[in-house]
Amino acid sequence: MSYKNKIPLFAIVALSFIVPSAFADIVVDDFSDGAASVTDGGNCSFSDDAATVLGGTRGIFACKDSGAGSVTSTTDTTPQHFIFTINNAVGSSGLNYDNGGLLLGGADITEGGVNNALRLDFIKADDMRKGTVVVTDMNNIVGTFEFDILQDANLFSETIAFAAINDLPSSMDIPDFANLQSINIFFEKNTAESGDKEMILGQITALSIPGLDTDNDGTPDNEDGCPLDPNKTAPGNNGCGVPDNGGMPPGGTVGGEMIPIDSTMVLLAGTHSIASWMIPVIVAGIGFAIVIARKL
Repeated sequence: MSYKNKIPLFAIVALSFIVPSAFADIVVDDFSDGAASVTDGGNCSFSDDAATVLGGTRGIFACKDSGAGSVTSTTDTTPQHFIFTINNAVGSSGLNYDNGGLLLGGADITEGGVNNALRLDFIKADDMRKGTVVVTDMNNIVGTFEFDILQDANLFSETIAFAAINDLPSSMDIPDFANLQSINIFFEKNTAESGDKEMILGQITALSIPGLDTDNDGTPDNEDGCPLDPNKTAPGNNGCGVPDNGGMPPGGTVGGEMIPIDSTMVLLAGTHSIASWMIPVIVAGIGFAIVIARKL
């Protein structure tokens, strides 16, 4: 009889509940589904290629702002990637992930601060470009994050903590991929160059980073009510990023912030402090004058 067979069945069942399951990274898009291409020579061009991505769909767009050339956006399944090509023009390109107002992934994603960052894996970038991630959470709050894409680089990644996306943490209990209903990723090129200049994106992943602490305050993002404020772990009375006075009297300091003093209070305090020593002096002076007058 093997060692395994000597373990009671109830013990095996109990262990299955005691041992925590390992959370994994989620591939948002590896571009293995739905090839599409749009080229814009003047106005913006869009394409909903109906690729199935976590229960939703992927769309792409290309917009030329100026120049004699064109802007092209392409998703290809062989090889699997997204390409933003620009030729003698200034413009932008982008990807849209949407689930018709429902959360991305739906029941397939477990909420709980597990997938707390987004990683973009680039294959190459011929020139400097700007990237912007725009997300919409379950409360229809829009958050944004901007970053620069390396120039003349190959095989690099950009990792964005959901807690670092502006305006997003204030509307989410936990900065987590499971709370999102849409993701838009924009790429911009602000200078025109001759010849095809490419930026190639290979994969987008929602990362599971245990203990991710964006503000480095010792409290993980999934337990931190203020994941961008190193001085707070809960919004308190004044919200994240703003110290609470904690009932301190005017003139005190909280977290290095001076509590304002009303000018009337300053005047009254000064009058009171002067009266506290001037009145006895005046009384003593009158008494001394009376004594002298009697002697004269």
